[in-house]
Amino acid sequence: MQARVVYAVVLSAIAGGGVFYTAAASGREPSEPVPMASCPLSALRLSLRMQGTATQSVTSLILGNPKRLTCSFSARVLFEVEQDGHRAPVLHNPLRARLHTILRGSRRNAEPDVWWGNWCRSRHGLLMTARVGGRSIKSRFSSVPDCIASGRTSTLRLSGN
Repeated sequence: MQARVVYAVVLSAIAGGGVFYTAAASGREPSEPVPMASCPLSALRLSLRMQGTATQSVTSLILGNPKRLTCSFSARVLFEVEQDGHRAPVLHNPLRARLHTILRGSRRNAEPDVWWGNWCRSRHGLLMTARVGGRSIKSRFSSVPDCIASGRTSTLRLSGN
């Protein structure tokens, strides 16, 4: 049998680092991209990082990579502010986001930033829940947004929106 040559070429990031492609082929040209291997959700360690600014709360979904995989991960993520076990009255709650990232080795990725502002109600029993696939992660807020305008609705938004 004749030995086959395997080409592996990292082509480029599409949309500012959102999706990478590799070409690994047997009998294919390197210019024919093949999607990078997908990270299985079960291999990732998920957590929430909660931070506060002077007036808002910021939540990031942290993707830990304990198996040190190099792979792409895409998923729909749902963020929800809850109070005492019920959905809190916040505009865009729950907030849906589409996550696309590349995991490399032991680095952790923080994606996306969810901003919550103008909370004028009780600060008791507040949690952020993130749902990724069939998994849910909950965390208490380290900082609850200030009440800036009592006549305005509290709002969730993604960074950049």
